[in-house]
Amino acid sequence: MIKLQLDSAQWVVVIVALIGIIAPLITITANIFEKYLTKRYENQKYKHELYHSLIEEIVANKKQFAECQIADIYELRKFRKNRNATKNVLQSFYDVNRVKFENKNDVMGKVVRRTMKNVSNPFPIVWRFLDKE
Repeated sequence: MIKLQLDSAQWVVVIVALIGIIAPLITITANIFEKYLTKRYENQKYKHELYHSLIEEIVANKKQFAECQIADIYELRKFRKNRNATKNVLQSFYDVNRVKFENKNDVMGKVVRRTMKNVSNPFPIVWRFLDKE
């Protein structure tokens, strides 16, 4: 076993060297963490804006192609955090267009019903199995 016998001047050198190594590591770690938090915030903000733009496009009742509305409704599946709001919006959208959607050949009605069923399921792994109607 090696015994370290250092006098006080040598201990000061060792402590200064350790501080010289640890301080930059703390700085680098703090910068990486700050960058991660910033990216996460930007991603959440982007998803929030995308979600609300999709809802606005669906509910706005613009003269929009049915394919665009179907795509927007299908995209709502990705927003699992907002699944209760999505379910409520889709239910009211379905209620407003119930006469049109009751037809079994109506593609948008199928997509709305399927999306409401998938959004209602709290277990995302099962979503892909529920996707088959």
